[in-house]
This record gives sequence, structure tokens and C-alpha cells, in this order.
Amino acid sequence: MPSYGNVLPPVSVGFGDSASVIASTDVIFPAPFKSAQVALAPAFSSGKVRAAVEIVWSAAPGSFTAQLQTADTDIDAAYSPEGATFSTVTTGNVTRAEFPDVVAKFARIVILTLTNNVTATAKISA
Repeated sequence: MPSYGNVLPPVSVGFGDSASVIASTDVIFPAPFKSAQVALAPAFSSGKVRAAVEIVWSAAPGSFTAQLQTADTDIDAAYSPEGATFSTVTTGNVTRAEFPDVVAKFARIVILTLTNNVTATAKISA
């Protein structure tokens, strides 16, 4: 797995925004794979973000597990799991998960396991 990259500042996402964090050219197989990170802009009133993850697979990914990870400091070791892993895919090869009460400054997707050699695009939305 390539070393964690945080040389450039991450894209910021707030209410109604989304940012691409996995490009179809990223090598995600074999897993594990860590996506690019985004900076989360929380709601002023609650300090929370309602985050969503969407992964569009190029073909059936087979058995896989993915997870949203969050951190308050943008260094690899600071990221920790947010909620449970997700591993469902629609007949259109799309995976989606929602996280209603995220309180963190940064987020990324981690693909922990992946059995098929496929590509994907993914985004994190707020």
C-alpha cells in the first residue's frame, strides 16, 4: 500500500457538497486501500456532519468490506473507524452507507478486503 499522502490540503465538504476520494485510475486491488481524505465542515448549530459514502464499482466487487474512518488530525495514525464496516452492493454495482452524526474534522474511506480485481470511483458527501 502506498504511504499516506497529506501534502496537499484536502477538499472541504459541507452540507450538500461531495468530493471524489477514489478515482477509477487508483489501484485498489489487492486491499487494503486508503482513499484520499476530505475536510468536514460541520453544521454550525450541532457541530455534527451527516456524511455519506458512495462507491461505484466497475464490475461486481465480489466479497468486500469497507469503512469510513475519521480523525481530528490529518495524519494516518489518527484515523479510526466510524461506525460498522459495510459490504453490500446493489445490482448496479454501487455501495452506499450513511453516517448521521459524525463529529470529526477529516474523513476517508478504507477498503479493507476485496476479492475481485475491479476499479472503483467513490465520493464522500455531507
